[in-house]
Amino acid sequence: MTGRSGGLTAPRMIGQQKNLERLHDGCQRCAAAALSAQSSFVREKDDTACSRTVVNVMALCICTQEAVKLMQEKNINDGQIIHISSMGGHRLPANMPGANFYCGTKFMVKALTEGLRRELKALKSHIRIGSISPGMVETEFFDHFLKNDPTRKASDLFSSMKALQSDDIAESVLYILRAPPHVEVHDILVRPYDQAL
Repeated sequence: MTGRSGGLTAPRMIGQQKNLERLHDGCQRCAAAALSAQSSFVREKDDTACSRTVVNVMALCICTQEAVKLMQEKNINDGQIIHISSMGGHRLPANMPGANFYCGTKFMVKALTEGLRRELKALKSHIRIGSISPGMVETEFFDHFLKNDPTRKASDLFSSMKALQSDDIAESVLYILRAPPHVEVHDILVRPYDQAL
């Protein structure tokens, strides 16, 4: 989430970048470990369902609300908010039956992103919102997702195709940030070429 005009100096940006990197590392470990295991919608435990919803939906809502509030307080009317979602927010993968609840939270992210876009336009705000929906990215997510499946391993998934890398997603973020003020990128769907539809 960024504002184009905030009087940010290079040292301040570097400090913020380091803070974001630490936050990213902590969030990535926590979210991947706790929230990426396969689960059945019918057999999902209430605490697991609640945790998934809190991290995938509520945390995103809170961060977004705070970003909009901060931009408004600083009179930044041309900021950019980027939600990182998932291809799972656009379709249910046929080869991952345990992903139903996870995908449900990502469908909700898609709806909330569009709802926020409409709210901002109704307020005559020029804060733009976009999302990036990656397919298979080679991270520890799939190690945790498949941890209870003795028939599959993440390494098998990644050996069958060239998966996306974190840098590929970072390039998508930069694409949105580089867009001129009259361009609003709604959603970038990005997946490995060989990933099944």
